[in-house]
Amino acid sequence: MPQPGRVLVFMGLCAPALGAPQLMAQSDLRTIDRQIDAQFTRRYQNAHTLKHSLRAENIRDEEVKEIQMVVATLDRGFITSIGGVVAGCHCEEGPACTDEVSVALQKAGRTVGMNFSKIEGKWQLGELQKWDLKYQAVLAKYRDIWLAPARERGKLRQAYAEELATLLAEMPQCAANPTPSPPAPKDSDASKADVTRRRD
Repeated sequence: MPQPGRVLVFMGLCAPALGAPQLMAQSDLRTIDRQIDAQFTRRYQNAHTLKHSLRAENIRDEEVKEIQMVVATLDRGFITSIGGVVAGCHCEEGPACTDEVSVALQKAGRTVGMNFSKIEGKWQLGELQKWDLKYQAVLAKYRDIWLAPARERGKLRQAYAEELATLLAEMPQCAANPTPSPPAPKDSDASKADVTRRRD
């Protein structure tokens, strides 16, 4: 999945007379960028294996109002459509999430999709969507890094790498499946063990 960050890194590799700190920053950027890309790939693979179905009851009027209130705080335009509510959530959203829905927003002639999750009974931006907004903001912040003067480029790349590393650490993850505990012994098993200990 091509990302602006990756393009900037490759363009930076062509710059002449790079010092050691700049080379290290480029290396960090490439490594972090690959790790984020791998996480995206894993996320999409997990999403394709989900077997969630539409909720029996589609979105209610009061739920639409909840979503409208959240959109009003985002400065992301106005709602053009709301998809069908899906029962169940991506595991990254956590155990308190019960439903998800996609919302199309339009601003300045551009349509973007955003995902909302119903967490603890309230519609809100899900964990994945909130993280993605931060990610897109970082990409936009450093989009023109290659236009900076050569003497500043190394510092900018280092700052970019540090912000990406922070985002990578904050990326929502599915909770690990707990290791099942061994079954408790039955009464008959316990009594057999007592008899064995008494004989010993």
